[in-house]
Amino acid sequence: MIRWNFPPEFFYIQVFSVIGYGMVVTIVAEWRVKLFRNEARTSNEYTQKATDSLLNYETVNYFNAHAHERVRFLSALEKYKEANILVTVSLGVINCVHSLVISFGLLLNLLLAVHMFTDGILTIGDVVMLITYILQIYDPMFYLGTYYKNFRMALTNVEQVFNLIDVNSEIKESENPEPCGIKKGQITFNNVSFSYTDNVDNILINKMNFNIPERSSVAFVGSTGSGKTTINRLIYRLYDPLEGKIYIDGCNVADLKLKELRSKIAVVPQEVVLFNETLLYNLTYAIENKDELTENQLMKLVRSACKKAQLLSFIESLPEGFETKVGERGVRFSGGERQRVGIARALLKDSPIVIFDEATSALDSNTEDSLMDAIKNASKGKTTIMVAHRLSTIKHCDNIIVLKFGTIIDQGTHTELLERCEQYKSLWKYTKMEIEDKDE
Repeated sequence: MIRWNFPPEFFYIQVFSVIGYGMVVTIVAEWRVKLFRNEARTSNEYTQKATDSLLNYETVNYFNAHAHERVRFLSALEKYKEANILVTVSLGVINCVHSLVISFGLLLNLLLAVHMFTDGILTIGDVVMLITYILQIYDPMFYLGTYYKNFRMALTNVEQVFNLIDVNSEIKESENPEPCGIKKGQITFNNVSFSYTDNVDNILINKMNFNIPERSSVAFVGSTGSGKTTINRLIYRLYDPLEGKIYIDGCNVADLKLKELRSKIAVVPQEVVLFNETLLYNLTYAIENKDELTENQLMKLVRSACKKAQLLSFIESLPEGFETKVGERGVRFSGGERQRVGIARALLKDSPIVIFDEATSALDSNTEDSLMDAIKNASKGKTTIMVAHRLSTIKHCDNIIVLKFGTIIDQGTHTELLERCEQYKSLWKYTKMEIEDKDE
C-alpha cells in the first residue's frame, strides 16, 4: 500500500516533468547531431581546398589563379562558419530548453505548494522540505541531459572512424599466409588478366604470360595505355588480377603477407616525392631496422648508397649536408636530384627486386646518361624491372617485352627487336628524334 507523505499531485507533476525533460533532451540532441555532422563535413571541405591549393601552388602560379583559389577557399570557409555558428547557437538553445523544462516543473510545484499552504493543507516546513526534495530530483536530471548530449556528439565523431574501418579493402591478407621465401627474385605471370573496372570488355591486361629469371633485367615498352605500369602495380600487389596468378620465387603473391612481400621490392617511381624533412630522414626512410643501428653504422650505409647513386658529392657540397631540408615534396631539389635520392633509397632498402617506373622520363639526355650509371649500380645482383618510353634507357636490358593493348607482341634483346619488331622500330625511331631535339 502506497503511503503519501505529500499530496499525489506533486508526484504526477514530477513524472510528467521527467518524461517531458527526457523527450526534449532526446529530440534536441538528435537535432544538434545533424548540425554537428554538417559542421564536420564543411570543415573537411574547406581544409581539403586549402591543402589542395597549397600543394599545387605551382599550378596556381602557372595559371595566375590566385583570385579563383581565394574565392574557392573563402566560399568553403563561409559554409563552415555558418555551420559552426549553428552548432554554437544550438548549444545555447539546448541549454535554455533544458533549463526551461526544469524551471516549468519547479514553477508548477511551487504554485501548487503555495496554494496548499494558503489553504492550510501544508505547513511552511512542508513547503521547504518539498522544494528540497524536488531540487534533489532535478539536479541529477540536468547533468544526465548534459552527459547524453556530450555522448551523442562524441558518437558522431566515432561514426566517421567506423565508416573508414568499414570500407572493404580490395587487397585482402591471406587467412593462412605462407612464409615469405623470396630471395632470388624470379617473377612469373601465369595467364594474368586485369581491369581497373568491373567491365569485362575493358580488359587492360589480357591473359599475360612471361617469366623474369632471377637477377636479370627486363624492360616493358609500348605506347601509353599498353599496361606497363599496371604490371608493376600487380607485382607490388596494389591490385589483384581478375584471373591468373603471379609468382615470385615460386610463391603466389596472394598467399604472402603484404608487409613481407613489399619488403622484398624496392620502387623508384617516375616522380620521387620527399617529406618536408632533412635529406638524412628521407634517405633512411627505406631502412626498416635503422633503430637497431649505431649512428656510425647508419651513416656508413647512407654514404655508400649515395655514392653508388652519384649523390654523395652533391650532398657534401651543401652547407648543411645531410641535414639539409628538402622542402615540401622535395621542391628545393631538381628532378634529377630527387631521382638520385629515390635510387639511393632503393639501394638502402636492399631488396632482391627493384622496379624503375619511368625513372628518367622527365630528364634531359645528359642527366639521363648520368643517372643510368646510378641505376646500373642499384641493379647489380638484383632482379630489375624497368618501364620506359625512351628506349635509350632500357637497351642494355637482358630482355625487352613489347606490349600493345595489354598483350605481349614480342620480346627479346634490343638488337633482336630492331631486326624483327615493327612497333619497337617505331618506338626507337621516336626516341632518337626526341634525343636529337633535346640536344639541340
